Amino acid sequence: MIVDNVIQAERGEGLEVDLFRLLVVEDQESDIEAYKDSVDVYRDMNPNIDLRAHYARTTCEANELIHDRFFDAIIIDMKLDENDFNGGVGVLKEIKASYRMPIAIVSGTPRHDLEENAIPVYVKGEADFKDVFDKLMQLRRSPLFKVLGQEGDLDAHLREIFWERLCGNNELSCEAGEYAARRELLVLRQAVVHLQALTTQSACTQECIDMYIQPFDSEISTGMLVRDAESQVYRIVLSPPCDLAVRDNGTMNTKCILLCLVEPAKQYCINAFGEVKTKEIKGRIKKLLDNNLTLYQHWLAPAHGFGGGFIDFRDAVTCSPEEFEERFESLGIVVQEGYMKNVLSRFGSYYNRQGQPDMDRDEVLDSLTKAVGEAKQQQ
Repeated sequence: MIVDNVIQAERGEGLEVDLFRLLVVEDQESDIEAYKDSVDVYRDMNPNIDLRAHYARTTCEANELIHDRFFDAIIIDMKLDENDFNGGVGVLKEIKASYRMPIAIVSGTPRHDLEENAIPVYVKGEADFKDVFDKLMQLRRSPLFKVLGQEGDLDAHLREIFWERLCGNNELSCEAGEYAARRELLVLRQAVVHLQALTTQSACTQECIDMYIQPFDSEISTGMLVRDAESQVYRIVLSPPCDLAVRDNGTMNTKCILLCLVEPAKQYCINAFGEVKTKEIKGRIKKLLDNNLTLYQHWLAPAHGFGGGFIDFRDAVTCSPEEFEERFESLGIVVQEGYMKNVLSRFGSYYNRQGQPDMDRDEVLDSLTKAVGEAKQQQ
């Protein structure tokens, strides 16, 4: 792959310029000329950005350029010729299979469903190319692509982990034979824990989104957030991972899955504190968020379209795996392990708490109060 050696060049007197390499996949010559004019105008309007565009007129040309050169972003026309509507789709699949870079669709036949995957879509003839260029540059500067994009921070960290941490480990680099699958999983775990160690080196405050992961499959798992298809109430799976493990015969280790109610945060606070004095409301809510107001509730942060809520340990139900599949639909997020440990610990503490019989303490209270009062008088 050809990569420009200089990321920052100079245009003008000592001005540092950000090099932006763009691939435009477009088969219409008139549109290509319009792109070229727009690139020239954009460069004149933004002297600090060195926008360099390459053009591919076919799927084959696009794939060759993608493999041979490094690009910061790509613009794709979905219909590359009159006979091949899937041409742009093929280029898109090739990019998503092997690369991580900002993509924009500019087409007379746009696929607006792609916007769900954070790919901006523009209608040819209506789009201002300047806006498209700005959007792609904004995406490249975003934390998502700075960390996970091509040649991003993640690649640098993985190279360091590979060469400096794991490469010299004979247990990982020797031929594994019949244990190959287990050793490969071990390597993956080692890479993940080393990456995790990098994220915990600084004592920065975590964000709401840190509470969750988006699972790779639809298997029932501890911390999965679900919605009851009939009542529309939210619940969270609290069965431990050992219970949810699937045996070789395809059945779970447990016959009953444990779930607790999750009350939507906004509506709960309105109902709970509607009669509380205004100046006290913020303090009460803060205690809720800190999990210090009650023993039976635990806060779940808002993220991924979920508005946040409070687990109510008192409202626990069970159902069979078969009933679960029929009754509940996943929200597509799972509370990650580090947070679930605290949830399960508090759940256990709530049901493990020990009360004691009520007793008349008034006589003792009066006696001790009197003793303290007399002692103070004698001082």
